[in-house]
Amino acid sequence: MIDVVVQAVTRPVAGVRRFVLARVDGQPLPLAAPGDHVDVETPCGIVRPYSLCGDPARQDVCEIAVLREAQGRGGSRAMHDALAKGRRLRISEPRSLFLLHSGASFIRLIAGGIGATPLVAMAHHLARAKQPFDFHYCARDRESLVFLPELERLVPRGALHVHLSVGEDARRFAPDADPPPEGCSVYCCGPSSLMEAVRVAYAGLCPVHTESFKPQVPDDAMAFEVVLARSRRTVPVKADESILVALWRSGIERPLSCETGICGTCRTPWCGGEPEHRDNLLSAEEREREMLICVSRCRSKTLVLDI
Repeated sequence: MIDVVVQAVTRPVAGVRRFVLARVDGQPLPLAAPGDHVDVETPCGIVRPYSLCGDPARQDVCEIAVLREAQGRGGSRAMHDALAKGRRLRISEPRSLFLLHSGASFIRLIAGGIGATPLVAMAHHLARAKQPFDFHYCARDRESLVFLPELERLVPRGALHVHLSVGEDARRFAPDADPPPEGCSVYCCGPSSLMEAVRVAYAGLCPVHTESFKPQVPDDAMAFEVVLARSRRTVPVKADESILVALWRSGIERPLSCETGICGTCRTPWCGGEPEHRDNLLSAEEREREMLICVSRCRSKTLVLDI
């Protein structure tokens, strides 16, 4: 982990804080790719992934934007309430789970709400590279457009399209009404409903790349049982919940942090059944004996954990 200090905090819109971070020792930060994220040890101890939203070419500072989530576990609230200029915290090196691939003649960026964060970094890169692109920015209302002034500077004239859900100038995004040009690649980040609509509308037309830090339970997910080998307890796991949530619901406390399958805090050994690995961390060799129970599930009726 890298020790960083908060150089600046801004409030671009209500409910969002934007943090500018620099290394405590004054050395350059690791070079980030457009679309990268970092894992942040929040002031309350929870590790949360946040996409980098600044210019990825800069190594003197990096930037993240945090939406305050009232119903979350406290990570975003701690970032809002406890972080001020001069405060120190720790972040991981940049991670690439949402890569901007080369080869497309045109790039379409589609953002919903705070999901614009990685796409703003991509816009910085594309503008510098003079790569043709457009940007569809979806939000509830004009007061929710966190990055609008920045995007108005970055996106080519006439290529920034704002879509609002409410207000006098409301105009929802309809992906099927605006097909991508030939040779296009699409990058979308936002609510699951938006990403699914884009995937469906553009299926067979162009590659669609999406990112979400909220694990999605598959539509065909089934309920199953978890057997704890050492305590000989059996815990039912509902179709719409994770193994981790089921264990906590049953009074079995296991370490948790990101709940998205990227930090490894909930790494748990297994010894029976057929796991369905859905994380972005473990290697093939590690998956032979361990799993991340915040996102991974089970293909068999019973899964045995070595705990």
